[in-house]
Amino acid sequence: MDTETTTTRYVVTSAYVTARVASSVIPHWQGQPAEWTSVGFMRDTVMPEQVHPEDIERLLRKGMVRQHEPTELGQPGDDAA
Repeated sequence: MDTETTTTRYVVTSAYVTARVASSVIPHWQGQPAEWTSVGFMRDTVMPEQVHPEDIERLLRKGMVRQHEPTELGQPGDDAA
């Protein structure tokens, strides 16, 4: 099974989407046989890099996500001033 992931981050623009995420990033799934786990994301969520590329393509095509700009507020690691 393909375990390649995206390197670009995406923001959810729909009310809710589901996508396959590499199981290694979900603590309670680590060590399980599944390589991908379906995860739900709500609007304005910045999706992790470990989302299956086919799901990103599908969500982009349907207008349900957009590319995350690194300068946007709320990026992981940003300090609130």
